[in-house]
Amino acid sequence: MKKQFFIYALSLLFCMGCAKSFLEEKPDASIVNPKTLADCRSLLENDGRLGVGLNFSFPSLGQLASDEYYYDQATWQSTVFVQERNAYIWADDIYEGNPQIAEWNNCYYAIYICNVVLDVLKDIDVTVANKAEYNDIKGTALFFRAIWNFALAETFCLPYDKRTATNELGIPLRYSPNIDQLLQRASLEQTYAAILDDLQQSLGLLQSHTPSSFRNRPNLAAANGMLARIYLVMANYEQALKFANASEETYHALLDYNQLSREEDAVFDRNNAEVLFMSTQRGYLSTATGRSAPNTFVDSALIELYHPKDLRLQAFFTFNKAREANRKSLYASGLSTSNCFNGLATDEVLLILAECHARKGNLDEAKQLLENLFRNRFPKTDIPIVNFRNADDAVQQVLDERRKELLFRGMRWSDVRRLNVEGRNIIFRRKLGDKEYFLEPNSLKYAFLLPIQEIQFSSLTQNKR
Repeated sequence: MKKQFFIYALSLLFCMGCAKSFLEEKPDASIVNPKTLADCRSLLENDGRLGVGLNFSFPSLGQLASDEYYYDQATWQSTVFVQERNAYIWADDIYEGNPQIAEWNNCYYAIYICNVVLDVLKDIDVTVANKAEYNDIKGTALFFRAIWNFALAETFCLPYDKRTATNELGIPLRYSPNIDQLLQRASLEQTYAAILDDLQQSLGLLQSHTPSSFRNRPNLAAANGMLARIYLVMANYEQALKFANASEETYHALLDYNQLSREEDAVFDRNNAEVLFMSTQRGYLSTATGRSAPNTFVDSALIELYHPKDLRLQAFFTFNKAREANRKSLYASGLSTSNCFNGLATDEVLLILAECHARKGNLDEAKQLLENLFRNRFPKTDIPIVNFRNADDAVQQVLDERRKELLFRGMRWSDVRRLNVEGRNIIFRRKLGDKEYFLEPNSLKYAFLLPIQEIQFSSLTQNKR
């Protein structure tokens, strides 16, 4: 009965988060009042039930605004949510005055749950019998708080640039379950420092074992991999390499696509061997699989990057008679067809390693990593030979592999943000009817506007336009 009670409580919080402002609608203390380790575990993972809990509904505005997909004007006009339609063309105000934004509210409800758990843990005595569970629960709460804060930063803040991060606006950092506390935005530097600190703390607490199923719980390899992802976003390639190595040394399985039934609609199990940590983004028509959104197509420029023998063409896509591609469910198989995987997997860690080695000029190491990937992505008789002209060419080849391997995970938005900071001048383009739209490099629109109600209620500083 107690488990059902806490599952209901968490479900209620997330439902409220979609409709009410985080600060306007306060959860009743009688609904959420955990006292034991079992209570804390239930709050953090909802008993491992898929589709509800802290692993799901991460912001997907960046995915909506990326260039991995396209549709025609009629399909664009038929989208249900204004933010989906407006993110597609990078409108100034994608919400059209709507004061409530689920992408913001869901993040802060998740952070609230983490803070509740961390607060309860202070009053639980640690014993020999409960120490392992206590540590894992604390590490899990710190891990979740870090990745939800990171999701906020990637959505509502400008890209990290070490030259300007001290003066750029970050997010309000919440460390207490007291939601009456009004906080202003920290700097971007402080925001990333807080994220990294939570993840660093989790390293000494989380389980080292990577489970074969129910990979909703974070583990040591996932925490190291997440640190590598975040340091990559920060263009700190030394640290990204360090933590990617630590993740790879703990767990490094790769799927051999030769062994998969690639013609199936759902090729991958959500607990497949590559998944280090399962989580998904909030779903929209733009992020749905082909069967649910047959007029939402994968960008043709992305499809052209694949070699004709690449097994990912079969595993990732279906094609119509006009050779237009729809995506399959990829690593979120078994969940809603519109929810894209944004968790962590060993293929991403491998590509972080490859990019960092390429940037350091370690071309042999980068070559070996790409060769390892290709052995598992091509027929055994058609494995491409990896050659680099120089370090810049090696970096570009790895970046192309990131596009091909990590599609519809939110990585394209993240990568373009960081690559434009270093001066690559990548421009997003859309065409609807006779009208063209552009998102220029380093545009202020790479930080989505904060919800109007948060500006009014908390006096937060709005992002510039």
